[in-house]
Amino acid sequence: MVIMEDIYQILSDNLARLRKSKQLTQAELADILKYSDKTVSKWENGEALPTLETLVKISDFYNIPIDTLLKESVDTDEYHQIEKIRKTNKAVIALLGVLAVWVIAVVTFVIGCIRLEPVFFWQIFIWAVPVSFMLGIIFASLWNRRLIYLLLSLFLWTFLTAIFLQFLSKNLYMIFFIGVPLQIVIILTRSLRYDVVEETAKRQSKKKQKNKNQNNKKEETA
Repeated sequence: MVIMEDIYQILSDNLARLRKSKQLTQAELADILKYSDKTVSKWENGEALPTLETLVKISDFYNIPIDTLLKESVDTDEYHQIEKIRKTNKAVIALLGVLAVWVIAVVTFVIGCIRLEPVFFWQIFIWAVPVSFMLGIIFASLWNRRLIYLLLSLFLWTFLTAIFLQFLSKNLYMIFFIGVPLQIVIILTRSLRYDVVEETAKRQSKKKQKNKNQNNKKEETA
C-alpha cells in the first residue's frame, strides 16, 4: 500500500528528474509556471505538494500524463522523443499560419497593382507584420506561454508603427506615446507570480478538511 510519504517522495523525485532532463534551473521552471523558486524547491524536496491545477500545468509542460508524475522511474527519454515531434509539428503549424498571412498580403498587393496604382497598396506589407505577431500570440497562448509577453510587445510597437506609416502625411508621431504605458502594463503583468494563489488554495483546502473532520466527529458523538 502506497503511503502519503511515498507519494511525496515519488512526486518530488519525478519533478526533479523531469526538470533536470530539460536542463532547467528551479528558478527557470518557477518562472515558466509562475511560482517562486522556493515553492519549486519545496516540491522537489517533498516538503509540499502542488495543487491539482498545478499538476495539470506541469504535466502539460512536460507533455506527459498527469498520473505518470506519481509513478516511480519516469522514462524521460520516451517522452523527450514525443516532445520533439510535437514541438516540430507546432513550429511548422505556426510558420504555415504566418506564411498564410504574407501570401494573402502578396496576393492583395499584386491584385491592387493590376487594378489600381501600386502606391496605395504597399502598406499591406506593413500591416502584415503586426498581424503575424498577433497570430504568434494566439499560437503561444496554446503552446508556449513564455513567448506571449515578448510577442505582445512586438505586436504593440509594430501595430503603432503601421498606423503611423498608414497615415504618414499626418505625422502622427505622438501615437508612440500610447505604447509607453501599455508596455509598462505588459512588463508588470509579466512579473506577476501565482505562488500566493497556491498557498491560499492550500489553506482553504485544509480549512475545508478540518471542518469536515469536525462535522464527522459531531455526527459520531450525536
